Amino acid sequence: MDNGFRLLILLGKKMTKDPLMVQRFSEVWKILKKESTRGSVIVASAVIEDELQGLLKGRLVLCSEDNDLLFEGANSPVGTFSSKIELAYRKSMGSDSIDFID
Repeated sequence: MDNGFRLLILLGKKMTKDPLMVQRFSEVWKILKKESTRGSVIVASAVIEDELQGLLKGRLVLCSEDNDLLFEGANSPVGTFSSKIELAYRKSMGSDSIDFID
């Protein structure tokens, strides 16, 4: 199983335990139903990336600047979806659970 798929499963488990995440999913679902198949994939990916970035930022020392150069900017080390997935996976140290999601 690849890291991205494993992370998606773990995020889904987190969503079912958090009422705010369930509400957010409901809002996103309404948007997804109106989109084409391609549009749904793009919107869903953007939402997942945004949630993942929020989870990662929650486990790091706060950045005092408005723009967090770790995540934003042309040369940011964690600016892509794939780099966020990899960081989250490595944070879990290869286990089947990610400690910052539980």
